[in-house]
Amino acid sequence: MVCVFTLKGCSHCENLKRRLNKENIQHVEYDVDEHSFLWDQIIKQTKMDTLPTVFFKNEGKSNGILLMPGLNVDNEDHFIEQILHNI
Repeated sequence: MVCVFTLKGCSHCENLKRRLNKENIQHVEYDVDEHSFLWDQIIKQTKMDTLPTVFFKNEGKSNGILLMPGLNVDNEDHFIEQILHNI
């Protein structure tokens, strides 16, 4: 499952969501204001709060792969490349 953490008014978040839709990549969106508990857990683990952030949950487990600008992705194209590699 591709989970995308976003924030209302974030242009990078909007661009990534449009690109995911264009590439027909199914995803679930989590607004960080509405899902603060989940977002706080990501910040706690990474010490970063950059958006958009993508999480792939491992089937049957609570851990997974996390993609964040400044951590392991450089731009929108790199995001898409990494997402396609992991789905």
